[in-house]
Amino acid sequence: MDKVICSKVGDTVLDCFLGSGTTAIACEQLSRHWIGIEINKKYYKLAKQRLNSIQTTLFF
Repeated sequence: MDKVICSKVGDTVLDCFLGSGTTAIACEQLSRHWIGIEINKKYYKLAKQRLNSIQTTLFF
């Protein structure tokens, strides 16, 4: 995933279809800010779980 991101460190990436959070995780690993949008509760919960496993203060 990190090969397709064309952004600089500190840039913000918008993912309108967050899904399981793969783009958000790549952003975290590559020091990018990110905004994710997901309407499916199942995928929102999955993304939240995956992101919380790499970062404990993401969701309050």
